[in-house]
Amino acid sequence: MIESKRYINAFCYFALCLLGVYLSVYQSVVADIALDYHLDAGQTGMMISFHFLGSFLLPLILGEAGDRFGTKPILRLAFMTLIAGLVFIIAGRVPVLFLIGTLLVGGGFSVIEGMLSGLLTLANPDRVNSVMNLSQMYFCLGAVGGPFVVFGLKLAGWGWRINYSLILILFLVCLIVAGRLSLPAYRTAPIKGLQLKRLLRDRTFIILLIAIFLYVGVEEGTAFWVTSYIKEALTTQVPGLIFLSVYWLGMACGRWLFSMLKQSFKRWLIIGLAAACLFMCSFLLLQQSGWVLICLFLVGFGFAPVWPVLMMTASDRGTDATNSAMGAMMSLGAVGGMAVPFALGQLANSTGMTRAMLLMPLLLFVLMGLVLSTGRKRKD
Repeated sequence: MIESKRYINAFCYFALCLLGVYLSVYQSVVADIALDYHLDAGQTGMMISFHFLGSFLLPLILGEAGDRFGTKPILRLAFMTLIAGLVFIIAGRVPVLFLIGTLLVGGGFSVIEGMLSGLLTLANPDRVNSVMNLSQMYFCLGAVGGPFVVFGLKLAGWGWRINYSLILILFLVCLIVAGRLSLPAYRTAPIKGLQLKRLLRDRTFIILLIAIFLYVGVEEGTAFWVTSYIKEALTTQVPGLIFLSVYWLGMACGRWLFSMLKQSFKRWLIIGLAAACLFMCSFLLLQQSGWVLICLFLVGFGFAPVWPVLMMTASDRGTDATNSAMGAMMSLGAVGGMAVPFALGQLANSTGMTRAMLLMPLLLFVLMGLVLSTGRKRKD
């Protein structure tokens, strides 16, 4: 069992790292894709939202299915869905095929991330905080590397589709490995009706859903639009991809440090949000690229505890329906990831990206208020 746990953890870390690579590659090449398909800022915002539309639809359905039929077949189905989406993106030459592919990738992406997060908590009940943060650290490290992959392939003269082709090969490897793993059973109860319906009777779980909506919206809104903001607001020789990579690096460092904590998770969550809000405001006020890089690193560092604490708390509120709880959290996070980047694109069309980005600290302030209102213990 120890050896099995080691392999499960290694697989989860690798797959989550690869998800991070995909997401930051998408964030890095979104401008190239928009140029290729002749899209303006508003249309680009809609294109970004399709990843999160898929991430909203599929986890709700497959989360319930995972609690009924087991994790392994649903996890493999999620990998196949993601791979099919990548094929559409690579082979398609018209925007509609790209959107269909992105929809499928987004759905598979969120189911995989949610199920692997739940799987780690079950395989490591004695160190949930550690493995959750380490898993997200690997996700962030993948996101750090993605822009450098894009930059290197650009220097070699390759287009954005080559990035997706390399990622496709690695996800095929993940699919093969997922079929060979022996996974622990999820903690399931006799199912009568929808698990999600029962979870939604819990006031704290509803607050968690709203909180993950806001957090993912701000995290992804910042990540997808930071390079556009840099081009508009700064005069610098530093490539925009470096700013994106530094943002993810700050998050990776923060999650590595947070994995060592044993208690006071909510306190550190609030401190992290306050710091992120402060440095987000500083990032938007400063004009020197060096200071902006430092602020972006610290914004990412402040974001570090948010996702793990919210997901750990949601897992605790739904201990006998882990897949359903994780699926609901992934879906509401996806709605945030869809709504906020889209709103930023629309605001940028009318006010410019510099003013549109002021939405980010405002949403962080609301998020802090929600976190402060969450309860401590589960009430059935």
